[in-house]
Amino acid sequence: MQRAGFRLPVVDLDRVTARYDTLFGLVADLRAMGATNSLTERSRKPLRRAALLRAAQTYGETFADPDGRLRATFDIIWLSGWAPED
Repeated sequence: MQRAGFRLPVVDLDRVTARYDTLFGLVADLRAMGATNSLTERSRKPLRRAALLRAAQTYGETFADPDGRLRATFDIIWLSGWAPED
């Protein structure tokens, strides 16, 4: 930001933990946030149902709370700066 001419750059971080009933609810939110694979060389083939179900099982085993809901943590990074006045 300083190279772009901004002064007094500030960076802040908010860490938010969300809980989901299923992995598919998390995936829907990720897509809505635009957090998908944007690589041009990515595979265009859809995942097989078995792979998705296995991913849901593994995520549940790793990140489930005692009540069975799934945790996902998001870091929201805020950048701000001020341009000098002429």
